[in-house]
Amino acid sequence: MKKNRIISLFFSVLLVLSLVPMNCLTVFAEDDVVEISSATELAALAVAVKGGNHFEGKTIKLTQDIDLSESGNWNPIGYNLNNYFSGVFDGDFHTIYNLSYDYSIDAGNIINTPY
Repeated sequence: MKKNRIISLFFSVLLVLSLVPMNCLTVFAEDDVVEISSATELAALAVAVKGGNHFEGKTIKLTQDIDLSESGNWNPIGYNLNNYFSGVFDGDFHTIYNLSYDYSIDAGNIINTPY
């Protein structure tokens, strides 16, 4: 069961990456303010943070509401102590809605982690 879930998650990530225009990922490294206007661009942000881009000194700004109903289960952005988000997230009065996730955090591990 767990193996099927991991394989499913792997293919889901591949699917999301295939939908992300390559310039979405490269613009993150160049601009001090990155504007996000779609679920695909938000997913690219999640991939970049998971890959080690902390966005320190950068602002991520929503330019419109984003509906994640077609995105399936969402992985939280920056939930890992090694791959965290340290920039500024400016929602600019926009909403990210229909977000669903299936993720549990072991609070004991976070509290006892020597960081």
